[in-house]
Amino acid sequence: MKMRALILGIFSCITLFTSCENEVDVNADWKDVPVVFGLLDPDSLTQYIRISRVFLGEGDALQYAQIPDSLYYNPEDIEVKVTETLNGNVTRTWILDDTTGIAKDTTGIFAAPEQVVYYFKVNQSQKLNINAEYALTITNAKTGNVLKGQTLIVQKVSMQTPSNFAQQVNIIPRQSSFVKWTSSVNGKIYEVILNFIYREEIPGSSELIRKVVPINFGRTFSADDEGGEELLREIDPLSVYQVLVASIPASTPDNQRIRYADSLEYIINVGDEDLFTYLNVNQPSNTVAQERPQFNNVENGLGLFASRTTFNRKIILGQATTDSLKNNPLTIPLNFQ
Repeated sequence: MKMRALILGIFSCITLFTSCENEVDVNADWKDVPVVFGLLDPDSLTQYIRISRVFLGEGDALQYAQIPDSLYYNPEDIEVKVTETLNGNVTRTWILDDTTGIAKDTTGIFAAPEQVVYYFKVNQSQKLNINAEYALTITNAKTGNVLKGQTLIVQKVSMQTPSNFAQQVNIIPRQSSFVKWTSSVNGKIYEVILNFIYREEIPGSSELIRKVVPINFGRTFSADDEGGEELLREIDPLSVYQVLVASIPASTPDNQRIRYADSLEYIINVGDEDLFTYLNVNQPSNTVAQERPQFNNVENGLGLFASRTTFNRKIILGQATTDSLKNNPLTIPLNFQ
């Protein structure tokens, strides 16, 4: 029996084909296919793009997956370029550098922790222009293949509730709470996260340690990416308390802790329409049909070149929340003061 494997590195999936000598060979002729994943972020001073490749070979797929040369190009063989265009005029161009300094998660089947990532930097005063268009070009000097992609920049959302003037906020069971914002230009998918920030000390110690419990309230979508649409996400205070109880160890005689509520950080992650489509296509299937279409927005390759941004605002928790955390039967074991 002879086994062949097709591995798509960036999507971290393996398809195994088996055949006997009297069967049709399912492998096509070898072809170099680059795979790109890049999300430009207008708030970041460093932009990262991951480039790997599809490879085809005979033998054990798991062994191939552990060989970095099977997953990544030699950086000397490819040129990675990002171009900024505003009103039809090229305003800036970056030739990206490569680095192996960003460790990859070692829990998967692919070579880790070392990976090749490409990046370029901008100055604080010259971040990416939210009104510009950005084009990615990857040129392979050995094969002559040129991969192209382009994206617009997701602009900031405007949060209406809590308002800019809110000095404090409270999260109390049986008291309704919500986040309301206006959708952004070029934004399509929105993820709402609350970071519950508190301080913790060990009795007898004067050191207060800052800790954070992230609470994800899921995704919502705008009707289009033109901006200006009012969106709302309800915050269930009881579920917040339940997450706190599940995430923070109880204060016990053997592990005494004194805790103080600090603030809530409201985070809205925003992605463009291509990222919205990519996530929808690649979410787990809930049917017996596992065949799904691939989403791809690059030319002469596979993958995603898109944009995202993040809105955040931190607001102090009020006395009503402090009292509730101290006295609520759910949170009494946490010893909030």
